[in-house]
Amino acid sequence: MLARENTKAIAKWLYKDVICCWGALSEIITNNGPPILKAVTYLVKKYNLHHIWTSGYNKRANGIVERPHFDVCQALFKAVDSDQSRWSTATYSVFWSEQVIVCKQMDCSPYFMTTGTHPLLPADIVEATYLQLLPNLLLSTTDLIAH
Repeated sequence: MLARENTKAIAKWLYKDVICCWGALSEIITNNGPPILKAVTYLVKKYNLHHIWTSGYNKRANGIVERPHFDVCQALFKAVDSDQSRWSTATYSVFWSEQVIVCKQMDCSPYFMTTGTHPLLPADIVEATYLQLLPNLLLSTTDLIAH
């Protein structure tokens, strides 16, 4: 989460939440906003990235791109029981859900599209554990780890 939209904060966010999370980038696509432009210029020099600029904002042309943002806002609104002052507490979980839900247009999740693997969700672990046969006797911690 960004507390302030300035060059230093954006550069730090790009480094922590994008580069450190997803690995090295070869290119980055951004708009021409001054804080973003300065931050990316710094990162381009430091990490040898190829920077691609998008055209200026056009409400009609960007409608398709902006539509999913409405869904994110609605999810945030519901996650914090309509209390906008608490949005920062729910953003990461909402963003995660956006990444792991299968997108109809792509027929896979954005997470799969980015990494080539399916995410491991808590429900997957519960289901795998539920399908496991119960042991005939009580096992020690050492025996449980060994099996």
